[in-house]
Amino acid sequence: MRIVTLLAIITFSFIPINVFAQDKAGSPDAKATLHTQETKSAKTLKTDKKDVNKIIQLDAITVTGTRTQESQLKQALKIDKKDEEEIKIDQTIFQKDLLNSLSGVLVTQTGSGIGHMLSVRTPITTLPYFLYLQDNVPVQSSGFFNHNALSYTNFETASSTEVLKGAGTALYGSDAVAATVNVQSKAPTKSRETTVSTKGGSDGYYHTYTQTSGPINEKSSYRIGIGRTRNEGWRDHTQYSRHETMARYDFIINDNNKLEASFSANETNADQAGSLIGRHDLKHNHEFIGNVDDKKDTVKLKRKFDFARLSLKWDNYSLENIEISTIGYLRRNRNRYIATWENGLPSNDSRSKSFGFMHNITRKFSRGKVIIGLDFERTYGEEHFKQLFDFVPTGFGTNIDQGNIFDYDVKYHAISPYIQTTWNINSKLIAKAGLRYDYNQFDYSNNTADGKYGASKWFRPSDGRNSFEHYSPKLSLSYFPQETMELYVRYANGFRIPSATRLYSQQRTTGATTFKLDEEITNTYEIGFKKVFSKSSVDLVLYHMDIRDTITRRTDSVTGDRFYENGAATFHNGLELSLQQNILDFFSTKFSYSYSKIKFHNDQDFDYNNVSLVPRHKGNVRLFLTPNEKLTLMAEGQFTSSYWMDNENDNKYSGYTIGNLKADYKLTSSWRLFMKLNNIANKRYAERAEFTFGEERYTPGSPRQLFAGIDFTF
Repeated sequence: MRIVTLLAIITFSFIPINVFAQDKAGSPDAKATLHTQETKSAKTLKTDKKDVNKIIQLDAITVTGTRTQESQLKQALKIDKKDEEEIKIDQTIFQKDLLNSLSGVLVTQTGSGIGHMLSVRTPITTLPYFLYLQDNVPVQSSGFFNHNALSYTNFETASSTEVLKGAGTALYGSDAVAATVNVQSKAPTKSRETTVSTKGGSDGYYHTYTQTSGPINEKSSYRIGIGRTRNEGWRDHTQYSRHETMARYDFIINDNNKLEASFSANETNADQAGSLIGRHDLKHNHEFIGNVDDKKDTVKLKRKFDFARLSLKWDNYSLENIEISTIGYLRRNRNRYIATWENGLPSNDSRSKSFGFMHNITRKFSRGKVIIGLDFERTYGEEHFKQLFDFVPTGFGTNIDQGNIFDYDVKYHAISPYIQTTWNINSKLIAKAGLRYDYNQFDYSNNTADGKYGASKWFRPSDGRNSFEHYSPKLSLSYFPQETMELYVRYANGFRIPSATRLYSQQRTTGATTFKLDEEITNTYEIGFKKVFSKSSVDLVLYHMDIRDTITRRTDSVTGDRFYENGAATFHNGLELSLQQNILDFFSTKFSYSYSKIKFHNDQDFDYNNVSLVPRHKGNVRLFLTPNEKLTLMAEGQFTSSYWMDNENDNKYSGYTIGNLKADYKLTSSWRLFMKLNNIANKRYAERAEFTFGEERYTPGSPRQLFAGIDFTF
């Protein structure tokens, strides 16, 4: 049945078409028709004639759900978007600057400054519950997840960003469990322009970015950007540098065919700090390097990210009411770091090279549309994990000899056909259904001796193959009592496969215990309400998400082996609220709030306890003042409530509230000035607080910092 389904979709997807056809009946109209329904509300809801404040987009157009433009109001899911005008005033330095104003989203920076963790309907976590995209294309392979994946995107210079909450649509497979994050770069302009941007500020921060864009001829256009960042870091041993390059070329072959070629690359080199131990250091010694101070002269505490991707997108409209889209890509990732959370401070070097394509066909009917697609990826990965010196523990732990702990290769491939349908039952009811099938396979080759590494906890499995398959159904129903109001219910199933390091970088005390891991399964249930008024909008969703067969570390009571197994479960309940209002022509507000409660479900270790690192309340409020077309001022408050620091629910962190001020001034049509003051009260707080290994560990948040910059466009 699986093979029949796959062959049927492949056959339909690759139907023959005339690439260079000039005069297919209705082809330009077909393109317009496909987007008529999705963009109708956005065109009819623009009521503010003066339109001085462009920050508030009452009904934004998003692309993440289907890779085509759709009105936010017409989608039965929670998807938040930040547009270019708001990103400009945020003046992005860290990943949190780009995303933390969206409802339910909390990015926390790690000890390397540029590293990060994410919480969206989850704890603050490094687990692979998030799918990261750059211009609709994944920035990493599902088999080689890196929780710092936003560093692979052009987050510093993004034109817009979208976050789809909960399990993804049928277009997305493994890792699209709690959120799909899509960072968008700017398209080429219709007229030639060049912008030079530079900004600097506290603690030796400096960033410069130069981009140029424009038409080559009437059928083609381009954009090229080059950037460099250097930051000395406000905290000891958190200096980093970053280089970023992007290029895009758009070419209209004819009325029916369009090509888009893009290249993106970045390189990050960062020092690493550790955790602060105890609240005294958090309050009175927050600039301290932390619990790795005595190791910084033993090894070079560094984290390095390298990323490059080349992609080619082809859109075809040759057939009436049919849009065909194919994206092919080549990608390279490298992630190097010192594992500061391990007592022996081993070094890690993960490398992967991928090629793949994403192909789909959208067929429009009088009562709806159908999207049929096929995704494929092949990845070649390497893992090098080394102990740089002979380690002898002073307390807890085992001896670790200097040498190669792990050295293995993995060949990974994934193939995923899917279908997603939209049926307009009548003028007020729209039903959507989708189904995706994923097949993922790892071929593992160990380049060192099998078995336990010396007296350490590390264990090298022998060569082998692991495969995973999963069907993900999706279903939603929308009711529109008014053109500008939507009530919806949604169900979406999703999953995430174990990563290569979880499968093959094993920890066992002896070789007696063997284990096999399956994928984790998730179900998202939502009830949502959206309403756009003449000068305001509201977007509210209540959700339940369960994650079953979660991969959990256990200890064998007989052998003492530490190993991973499926079997645990967590239940996630909450709500997310987004409010926007143009109170006056020159004054507007945005308010984002989320409530989250996550509990274990009959866990053998934690019973029904609250999961740690889950703020019950998260909020962001923004006040925009735009007295004229040149000046925009913003006051912002960020709130995170208390949360448990451990799964035993014995230790709690109180949370924090910080305030920021930001300004953007268009001096002339060519010159733009901007400035921001973060943490105006200079509050001492923790980005992340946990209780582990019998002690409180904190990642401190940034103190008061001032940044300013200037853009020149010609």
